[in-house]
Amino acid sequence: MPNDDFNFATYQRFLADRKLMGCRCQKCGRSSLPPRPICPECRSRNMEWTELDGEGAVIGFGEIAVVPAPMAKLGYGRGRPYVSGFVTLHDGPTLPARIEAGQHPVRVGMLVQADFLEEGLGDEAHVALVFRPK
Repeated sequence: MPNDDFNFATYQRFLADRKLMGCRCQKCGRSSLPPRPICPECRSRNMEWTELDGEGAVIGFGEIAVVPAPMAKLGYGRGRPYVSGFVTLHDGPTLPARIEAGQHPVRVGMLVQADFLEEGLGDEAHVALVFRPK
């Protein structure tokens, strides 16, 4: 795996390549997402990039109808709320996540898979990590 810095900019570059990358502590084995240079478990700095499979389960969620400006630009709001929650991945980390379930009702325990969604235009274009029902 690449030996890049464990930061958000590098993480975003991996998302743009449609790769879900976290970091793993070489001392205690804990995986983290988003990536970080120091293990939250044992405080080791001996981290490595690891590709995650993106499969997991919803452990909590809520619908957001009063949205921040970037989400309003994407068409979300009172008439079209989005779902934000927490997903625990099968290969370790728990992370905050946007859940794009379409017409499926989101529920705790729902199995989901990571997906990569292109959003924005021009200089604001980026790839966002979302989770969809399996």
